[in-house]
Amino acid sequence: MATGQGNHDHLVLTAINASFKRCIDLDTLLALLHQELSPEKWFCHLGAFFTEVPNSDIIRFLLDHQIDFSRVAEIHDSLPAAMQNASLREVLV
Repeated sequence: MATGQGNHDHLVLTAINASFKRCIDLDTLLALLHQELSPEKWFCHLGAFFTEVPNSDIIRFLLDHQIDFSRVAEIHDSLPAAMQNASLREVLV
């Protein structure tokens, strides 16, 4: 793990989980973003990832974890418009 990555991961997870009783953990979020896990149970958490986490932190998170931007764009586009982030979408493609 790169220096500071753990702290950054914690900040991202805190932003995502702030509004929910059930918290998503790092392994689950990574599996969702790598499309290794079906998003149904974590739909709202994914929406929070795209709308509550600053774009610069999302990009750093994706780069830190070597997550393919095109996969994340697919997930992003599958969410309702209210859970999407147009300015992030431009960066992902």
